[in-house]
Amino acid sequence: MNIHRFLILILLPFSISAQKTDTLFYDGFSFNGDLYVDGVYNYSGEIKQGTGYAAMGLAKVTWTSDNAGLWNGTEVLFSISPLVGSYPSDDLVGDFQGISNIDAGGNYICFQEVWIKHNFKHFSISAGLHDANSLFAISEHATLFINGSFGIPSLIAESAVAPLFPLTAPGIDLEIPLGDKLAFNTAVYDGMPTDFEDNPYNLSWSLSQKDGLLSLNELVIQHASGYNKIGFFYHSGTAVYNETTELYDTVFEHNYGLYAISDQEIWKNNDNSKSISTFVQIVMCPQRINEHSAYVGGGFVFTGFDSKQNSIFGLALAHAQCDTHSLSETVIELSYAYQITEQISIQPDIQYVLNESVSYPLVGLMRCGIEF
Repeated sequence: MNIHRFLILILLPFSISAQKTDTLFYDGFSFNGDLYVDGVYNYSGEIKQGTGYAAMGLAKVTWTSDNAGLWNGTEVLFSISPLVGSYPSDDLVGDFQGISNIDAGGNYICFQEVWIKHNFKHFSISAGLHDANSLFAISEHATLFINGSFGIPSLIAESAVAPLFPLTAPGIDLEIPLGDKLAFNTAVYDGMPTDFEDNPYNLSWSLSQKDGLLSLNELVIQHASGYNKIGFFYHSGTAVYNETTELYDTVFEHNYGLYAISDQEIWKNNDNSKSISTFVQIVMCPQRINEHSAYVGGGFVFTGFDSKQNSIFGLALAHAQCDTHSLSETVIELSYAYQITEQISIQPDIQYVLNESVSYPLVGLMRCGIEF
């Protein structure tokens, strides 16, 4: 990829002219979407120096029975995503936590989520194609950062074989409020999402006993300055077909893990225009089953400290512990998001990857985003 193409991708969002409007409604339907483009430059590291990119569009169509003037409590969601890129993690940097959380490792147009949800008096239930990270293991303040582990910790993504961007999976979610400050969420998903090679649009759901089942469970404790989450995941096990032996080889059996997340606002000024927040993520699972068996992440986020009070600045660290020391990886990320208009944002970002196997790459990114 030459520098001219790199600059075109960086400037692409600014060539799109549109006015930010409220979400459009028609007979219960609402429409909205996003476009994000990451330009990536690897200053140093074992694979190669140079530029790369990743881009993601997301279009959502939602139908609600309330807005349609029918019964109360039913919602249907369709979201589709075009994904393109030069695979910066695989081909440029060599990290395994994911230098960009929109790097899909391929070029696809696929459905991200397709589900129906109904809110009952004491709980809500949804069924269909889900992204587990839309409900579980979310840290609000960690979403500032671009590295994939701050979206959902790498240990959950790897050990749980969870349905996550870009390859989601069918399942059933149950959300149970337990009062003003407590909630319990639980879900069961297909244990092995069907790969894009056999499932190009993510609508060919091949459910099999060999895939196993994944269960995610989370208790949310809210308080005045934020919330804490305690979670547990269990995977019954999965096996893959071996074309040579014409038999199924067991990948693992009965894997499980625990996680905890804390999101806190630790300071704000009198008019709430400035604030300092922090987050912590901890995940553990058995070493006898998982090469990657422990993860800890955390950081600080500063909001509204520029003259126009429309920026967010943050510093974070993500450490993925592996049994083989040379495979362990720590990422330090420094990020600054600036809202140019209500619709357009830019986010310069620097990540330093402490990983012996890829010679400690230093990576610069520029994210440009449009909401419509």
